[in-house]
Amino acid sequence: VVAEHVSEFKANKEVLADDILAETRALLSKANYEYSVDEELEPFEFSLGSTREKVQIKNVSTGRFTGFILALLGMLATAGAWLFFASQKTGSVIELDKVPEQTALDAMFTWIGGGMTGSTGNPLFGMITLVLSSLFVGFLIYKMRVSMKENKNFKVANNALEKSHAYVEEQKESMSEMELIDAHILSATPLIKDYSVVLEEQNAKLKRVLHVEGSFEDMNEYHPNSKHIMEEAVNLMKRAERFINAPVSKDGRFNEDSVTAYREAKALYSSYITQTYA
Repeated sequence: VVAEHVSEFKANKEVLADDILAETRALLSKANYEYSVDEELEPFEFSLGSTREKVQIKNVSTGRFTGFILALLGMLATAGAWLFFASQKTGSVIELDKVPEQTALDAMFTWIGGGMTGSTGNPLFGMITLVLSSLFVGFLIYKMRVSMKENKNFKVANNALEKSHAYVEEQKESMSEMELIDAHILSATPLIKDYSVVLEEQNAKLKRVLHVEGSFEDMNEYHPNSKHIMEEAVNLMKRAERFINAPVSKDGRFNEDSVTAYREAKALYSSYITQTYA
């Protein structure tokens, strides 16, 4: 809705600036009417919306898959460590490309199953010890991985929440700014049309002066009424230029200076209408 209002505002502004005011300046130039140029006008600026970048939420994972892989590796490492130490203590030879003989496995499991403490070992108990300890290590690694991932995800979520709150607040401010801009645009557009009408009227008067009296090198040669018409035209033109060129926004925020320019232009227009049609 605001964009539609802005589009109408800009269309009327272009007509006033590029057509009507350009013609006023050209007619005054033909009449050799010299007028002082006000301070350099600010470049017109208008922008809508937020200046903050949108909040990007990173994809998060549970860590279960990597935890499972790490747990599996941990289990294999634990079982491998048991068998390595058992083979060293029992003098069994393990070749990676061959399956150990049953007698070597029994000796190693017997050492694991109690032989390491000096008691009579039990190969079944040793096998159970190897399996349970490997499972325990794997479970511990899995839980640590998942817990670490949960802590990281919690920090990411908190950070995203803080950013989203800040983003929402900034968007609320932006909405308020847009409401101010929209209200100003709705007030300014009719005034631009008003100035277009009265300046076209002034242009017609200037054309009549030039047609009847011609173009004098010295402005003082014109009839007092003609000079008054020129003065009126200049006052209206300069006020209109300041009004339509006042930046409506700066850095995405409503520019209060545009309100001042609007009020001054409104006051001059009202005074002109009062004097003209009193």
